[in-house]
Amino acid sequence: MKITDIKATDISLPFQTCMFEMPYGATMGVSKTIVEVYTDEGVVGLGDAWFDPSEEKPERFQQVKKRIVGESPFNLNVIRRKIRDTYFWGGIPHGAYAAIDQACWDIMGKATGKPVYELLGGKSRDRIPFSGYVQTPRYKGPMDVGGEQSPEAVVKLAEHMIDEFGFKVLKFKVGIYPWRQDVEIIRLMRDTFGEDVGLRVDPQDSWTPQQALYACKRLERYNLEYVEDPIDRNDLYNLSLLRRQIKTPLATDGTQFSANPRLFVINAKFDPPAFDIILSSPHYYGGISGARNLAAVCDTLGLGLSMHVASGDFGIATAAVLHIAASQPNMLYACDTTWGSTHHPDQDYTTEDTRFKIEDGCIKVPDKPGLGIELDEDRVKRYHEIFEREGGMAFHFGDPFKPGWWPTVGEQRWLEFPVDEERYETWLKVSKERGYTVEKF
Repeated sequence: MKITDIKATDISLPFQTCMFEMPYGATMGVSKTIVEVYTDEGVVGLGDAWFDPSEEKPERFQQVKKRIVGESPFNLNVIRRKIRDTYFWGGIPHGAYAAIDQACWDIMGKATGKPVYELLGGKSRDRIPFSGYVQTPRYKGPMDVGGEQSPEAVVKLAEHMIDEFGFKVLKFKVGIYPWRQDVEIIRLMRDTFGEDVGLRVDPQDSWTPQQALYACKRLERYNLEYVEDPIDRNDLYNLSLLRRQIKTPLATDGTQFSANPRLFVINAKFDPPAFDIILSSPHYYGGISGARNLAAVCDTLGLGLSMHVASGDFGIATAAVLHIAASQPNMLYACDTTWGSTHHPDQDYTTEDTRFKIEDGCIKVPDKPGLGIELDEDRVKRYHEIFEREGGMAFHFGDPFKPGWWPTVGEQRWLEFPVDEERYETWLKVSKERGYTVEKF
């Protein structure tokens, strides 16, 4: 079996509303590149490139194509070397290889009649637990979703997510509000849900070391699973000092480790290590192959392990997460999902019979050959048309409705800036005219 062609399709999908993340600012939607790898035996593999296609043009896959056409999709080590020689292998540029890697695993599964998890060593669990993102603040959006800005409204959003999807764990994105208000929200959540719901927080590098110490000491009483990237994730020295003074484990989304794997050695040399838990990804570390290698590293070093997609949990990437998590016995923390916060599972670009459903906070691992999903061509076409019309949807630095505000480490001042109502109402009107409220896509 040989690779004969690669097709890359840009898509954009508006979120249910405009929300915020440190250190970027507003997020209005997500853009991805769906990659299809063709073979001479008619087997087609699917991959997902998570970078913003407005910056990473699909033409880069034509460069990749020149390197790997004629190779066997089973020959992943050679494919990795060929792409690695073409592009810097680490962080965001790693998206190109990750998509090809996912597609090759999909091909190998389809060609052998096996689900990917069997090729990875077998299934440790049938259902994968997920934690729901509680991302705030959110404007009231064109789909009549959002508007949560007070602590009480955020808790109601969390209650809704638990009611609809059965989440047993919630992850609260912090760093836009003053840290004391973030602590108050966690207090309300713990008072509301008791110990039945696991809680995590992710300041996304937005606190200073001093703020992180104040906040983490106050959060200890609420028995968090972990705090993710409370300060600059590359500052292992201050992270180790912080960890020495608190009881709560520290986690990282791992972008710095994917760019420089030697940091695992440096992290282990600190006493205590700067991080206790690593969040893997089907993208950062080089697709399914890289995530499998990371799981082995974490097992060797005694680090906790979880996963997240990080930029829109759609069919291909979610399928990759499911197969990786099912095959790794040390994946003991619930994986993260943005479903229910940024968008709804019904918006996925997969066919209805292969579309994933979150029930009781879990997604069933697919048993069909390969990744176990198929593309809904009509939806892919529709999302591609949105991309063609509006371009890439990713992070908007600052707030389009609060001119003059921008995210700054240590200065959580978003609430102090007034809303430009004219801009906001124009955005709502234009979004509705484009049909984002007609149906769940």
